[in-house]
Amino acid sequence: MNKRRFDRTRFVEEAIAQAGQDDLGDPSWEEGLDILLDSMKEEARLSDLGVEIASADISGYLANRLDQCLAASSPRGRPRQDRAADRHRRTTPDRHHHPL
Repeated sequence: MNKRRFDRTRFVEEAIAQAGQDDLGDPSWEEGLDILLDSMKEEARLSDLGVEIASADISGYLANRLDQCLAASSPRGRPRQDRAADRHRRTTPDRHHHPL
């Protein structure tokens, strides 16, 4: 198993890139992530596929935290994806509306 796959900095950077923002809120999550990653490195007996699946899950959990922090700080309280869809609707011409 490649223990370097369970590096906190790498996971945080991947999640930030996936979510498109970097506010993870209160740092209380760091200790739990460190415990999980240490357990993965020292105790888990994962196959190469298991390492990839666990890595993807951890990156996803951090990206979800980023989205939740953004939603909590948003004036409208809506997830980033909803606001992106609104921006797309505002900037995309309506194909059914033809000016005369």
